[in-house]
Amino acid sequence: MHLLERAAITCDRLGFSWIAPLLRLARGDRPSHQIRLFLLAVGTPLLAITAALLIWLALATQVRIGNLAIPGPTAVWDRGVEMVVEWQDERRRAAEHEAMIAKAVADGLTQAEARQMLNFTEKSTFASQVLLSLRTVFTGVFMAVLIAVPLGILCGLFKWAHALSDPLVQLLKPVSPLAWFPVVYIVMNALITTPSQSGDWFPKSFIIAACVVCLCAMWPTLISTANGVANVERDHLNVARVLNLGFFARIRFVILPAALPHICTGIRLSLGIGWMVLIAAEMMAVSPGLGGFIWNWYQSSNETALSYLLLSVIVIGMIGFALDRAMIIVQRMISHGAAAQIR
Repeated sequence: MHLLERAAITCDRLGFSWIAPLLRLARGDRPSHQIRLFLLAVGTPLLAITAALLIWLALATQVRIGNLAIPGPTAVWDRGVEMVVEWQDERRRAAEHEAMIAKAVADGLTQAEARQMLNFTEKSTFASQVLLSLRTVFTGVFMAVLIAVPLGILCGLFKWAHALSDPLVQLLKPVSPLAWFPVVYIVMNALITTPSQSGDWFPKSFIIAACVVCLCAMWPTLISTANGVANVERDHLNVARVLNLGFFARIRFVILPAALPHICTGIRLSLGIGWMVLIAAEMMAVSPGLGGFIWNWYQSSNETALSYLLLSVIVIGMIGFALDRAMIIVQRMISHGAAAQIR
């Protein structure tokens, strides 16, 4: 098989289907057809984005809500550039501080003495808040997966486990993060009475937000895992029985590989729900993540604040889209023949 064709097949498998027509076009494979596929894959989304920007621009120039004007795309773009410049300035400050620490150590001070003498307080930037939110959602979803996958396997394998857990799952699944937050907040306040108990890396607000994400995001993974395990083909189970595989060996070598596409679908849904839940959880937990950024500007309630809020909405949507695409790529990589059915 030609190298470009292999690359095109790999791009299709990984979800970069818009690159595949370019590779096949370079190979000379039906140029008009490949150009049409490329325009369909790239032109349609660009057309939708352009239409949305034009509608937004028209609303920004024509519509006023009382004395409040809607910030246009240019104003929001300027806020984004401002956030990038602020992040670069903070990185430069941190680099200069580290250079001063290195010079002090070279002059004979220890690291501890130099850092104590040259105190440095890192300013919270939009980029650092985004990274904190990503760390929070990954932690919460990771905890959800650790709980949901084993429970889902049990519910898929044993009817009594499904009958036992299904009423609880259906009862807790619709609960809003706004309802979970006070419960988690009171429990964490009782467990963590001093900042030293949680440490600098996992502050109390981070733990609260991650736990709320976990409680809201675990249900799609649990249900998808149970469905995937329950629908493993009987022929596979019969082969495991003929080979006299033990319980854990049967789960590892037969059930998990067969149910993996369903598990990945559940994790993908959990990640999407976790990202939606996260902002509300951070706002209520007063976490210095994206939720805290939105809350701080919400309290200003002016045109400048609205442009920052619209910027955060766009960033949240772009990150959510990127997380979903990343999960699709992972799912395609491990689903083999079923990858073409992933949407």
